[in-house]
Amino acid sequence: MPEPNLTNPELQESLRALEGGDEASLMDATPLGVSALEDNAPLGPEGESGPLHENAGGAQAASLPVPVADVPAGPGGPGAPPGILEREDLYAHLMGERAQAQTDDIALDRDSVDELMAELDKVHARPAPEAAAGSAAEEGPLSQDMLDAIIAAASTEEAVVSENLAAAATTPAPDFDALTQKDLDHIIDKARELGLAIKGLEQGTVPETAPVMPASPRPRLRLNFAFRRPRLLERFTARTMARLAAALLLGIGVGSGTYVYLTQTPGPESPVPVETSAPPEDLGTAIEQARELSTAGDYAGAVKLLEEPLAEAQEDPRRLDAEYVMMEARVKGFVFEADSPAYMQLHDDLDALVKEDPEHPRAPEALMWKASLYDLDGLHSSAFQTCEDIVRHYPNFKQRDAVLLNLAQMGLKMHRASSTAQYAQQLINEYPGSEHAGEAWLSLGQAYEMAGMVAEARTLYVRLAEDAGNTALGNKSLLYLARLAHGRGEYQASTHVLEDLLATTTTTAGSDEAYLLLAQSYRKMARLAEARGTLNDLLKFFPESDVTPRAYVELSQVTELMEGPGAALRIAEQAVARFPDEPEVLKSKGTLLGLTGSPYGAATTLVAAEAAGAQEPGLLLAAVRHYRTAGSPDLALETYRRLVERYPGAPEAYKGGIEQAEMMLESEQPSAAVNQLEELAVMTADTPEHVEVLLALTDLYKELGLTDKVAELAGQIADESKEPEALARTALTLIQANKLEDGLALLERAPADQLPEPLQYRVEMEAGKALLQIDPARGLEKMEAAYDRFVNQRTAEEEQVLLEAYLKADRTAAARRVVSELEARVKQRPVDTPWLIDAAIKWGDHLYGKADYRAAADAYAIASAAAAQSTPPAAGVTKDARWAVFQHANALLQLSDYEESVKLFDEIAASDAAWAEDARAKADYARLEQRRRGFPVTPAPAPAKAS
Repeated sequence: MPEPNLTNPELQESLRALEGGDEASLMDATPLGVSALEDNAPLGPEGESGPLHENAGGAQAASLPVPVADVPAGPGGPGAPPGILEREDLYAHLMGERAQAQTDDIALDRDSVDELMAELDKVHARPAPEAAAGSAAEEGPLSQDMLDAIIAAASTEEAVVSENLAAAATTPAPDFDALTQKDLDHIIDKARELGLAIKGLEQGTVPETAPVMPASPRPRLRLNFAFRRPRLLERFTARTMARLAAALLLGIGVGSGTYVYLTQTPGPESPVPVETSAPPEDLGTAIEQARELSTAGDYAGAVKLLEEPLAEAQEDPRRLDAEYVMMEARVKGFVFEADSPAYMQLHDDLDALVKEDPEHPRAPEALMWKASLYDLDGLHSSAFQTCEDIVRHYPNFKQRDAVLLNLAQMGLKMHRASSTAQYAQQLINEYPGSEHAGEAWLSLGQAYEMAGMVAEARTLYVRLAEDAGNTALGNKSLLYLARLAHGRGEYQASTHVLEDLLATTTTTAGSDEAYLLLAQSYRKMARLAEARGTLNDLLKFFPESDVTPRAYVELSQVTELMEGPGAALRIAEQAVARFPDEPEVLKSKGTLLGLTGSPYGAATTLVAAEAAGAQEPGLLLAAVRHYRTAGSPDLALETYRRLVERYPGAPEAYKGGIEQAEMMLESEQPSAAVNQLEELAVMTADTPEHVEVLLALTDLYKELGLTDKVAELAGQIADESKEPEALARTALTLIQANKLEDGLALLERAPADQLPEPLQYRVEMEAGKALLQIDPARGLEKMEAAYDRFVNQRTAEEEQVLLEAYLKADRTAAARRVVSELEARVKQRPVDTPWLIDAAIKWGDHLYGKADYRAAADAYAIASAAAAQSTPPAAGVTKDARWAVFQHANALLQLSDYEESVKLFDEIAASDAAWAEDARAKADYARLEQRRRGFPVTPAPAPAKAS
């Protein structure tokens, strides 16, 4: 069957206008153009409407024109009213100067919307509030005047409320002792009518059996106003309070009357349950009884009731009808479990049922059930294809509008904007009065969002919100409008819309989601106290809402910002206690455990989050790293295997495989590590991850000393990649593998200004170190430049190499600078003390060898003082700190400072150092020189007492 929205002449004219880029034609064309939304097509600047945008292949895609002329008169209402504003005028009202002047607000102002809605109100004139019509055929004890006053009070403003209630209060109270059966029936009938009327007010519709009541349009959007934090109990308006008062007043009367009625009238006998132990012999009777059970929610009973009659009625023409009744009960009673035998059997049985008679009236229903199962399993593409089959092969299906809505919503789940727009428009065009038309308009707005047509989506949501009024559709439109602003970082606009929604709504439907989004916007604006208060209100008033788990996650994030991860973790633990199977809740707790220094708990919780349905490979990769930090290599390897098995094509799986090879090498399994990376290299061929795997394999070959393999892989990387970082990392590996010329040649292809600072520093330092062997001056120049340029990237090890290069080049002043900077750093970072001891001793030895004994003594003194500041005295990384004391004494002896040298020699002589005997002999020599020169002789230390 040709699809109307793709073949009508007006749409073809619109499509031609889009393809030709004629703006004037575009404005005059059919307001909905599906082909303008191409899946995955490059999009122009957000908020831009009308102009065409070039994609990478030269094809053109245009923004869908906003459906200004087709906005329904209400939820699912008919097409556009006459006299509606043209697109240019609408943009002048909604997207004009305000959009440019106020980037923190929504692109429309109240005056413009009021003017626009005034035009709409001329056509969609709502009835003025007045007393509800209708009068009782006969006067009962509860007077008609009193009922009229109650109904009018529930729909007018506060002044009218007080007057009508006052009038109602003057009606004499009924004498229940004098009530007749007819009187009681009259009261009950009136109570039912009033209850339906009140329910109609809340839902935005008036049941046919209820008194006619005036509409209650939503107040115009207020985009700039003073707002206090919304609370559910504070949002009751005078109209709501009047309704409550009316219900209470009537409830007293009805309750009393009902009590008298029940006490005077004998109750009916208890209903006899359907007997299921003995199935009916007639298949038709079984079908009817099974339908009754299924309607009552007893799906298992319905299935059991039909099993035996079906087995005995294979030739009965009603057998297929019974099969469908049973299948419906099976589907509705199915508890989903992916890939379970019951799930697979259900699919097989549905296929067999439809195949037996594809023209059966309920065949498309069976396909709808099949699509719903696919959707539960996350197989949105299969669900989409099944629904398309229904639309294609069953054009007269009575639930065709619901199928079209499913297609539009499946398109959203698959991120296919054009499919969503196509089927949403088809529903609107074919079934303008459908109960699903409002949802179709919202899906169309989401398709605009997905395509980057922000202005069009915003306009559609505003029009729907204003036209639908205070209904579920109107509330949802405002919520989508706020989400649109929030997603674009327009948090001020989002809070304005949400505050207006919560301040004006008279129903709790959708308020929980609005509270959550409002709290998220507050957090983004750093209004943390308001965010916390809003979340507490949400958890207080909607404790069992579907959004409650997400509210706990948001509250933990807000608390982390306000009080730190420890306080946030306590909230996350409360959430897990309430919702132990919610992936987002488990993920939040796992992340916070990692931040608070509990790596093992973090790892196990993140694995549980992924198993609960998070389906994020990054969670398993983070868990692996936490396991490694916690010293649990076996669990780490097991989680690596899970990551690779469950997400074989994900980038995180390749990263996990690389890290798994590193663990194998650390555990002295080099062959297993090589095999792991070589397999990954084959698996990732022709993928962006291939070069990353080759780089890891190159590093592994370098560690194993396989320099020829390193060079071979480096050439392959150089051929495959043009990324500066990949080339620089490969050059670094070549240099470290003593392939200096190859490394330097490859490094020339990696511009330094395109590399991250840590990598630039490493490459320059490694190249300098390698050049020291063949061109010391050039090598030292490279190292010195990197050391001076990247102060924050310096490492102690490379600092020692640079110091040694300075000393080898006899640049003692530069060496002094390195030691002095290290000495200053140790005062802030005592952990670097061993490196200072080594550096000072190296510098002192060089000076001593040059006979610069005074400078040498100063250098050794730095090392000795650094060691003495620790308890016990620190040692160098490669040097014994006592060598600094011994050499300090030697330098002082050379300077004829006998008194100080003797003290230091005695200190070493009393130790177990390798130079103790030499120190004792030199101490004796120093004392001899003191006597010979007539100086006071330093007394020898007292001999140690025997223990």
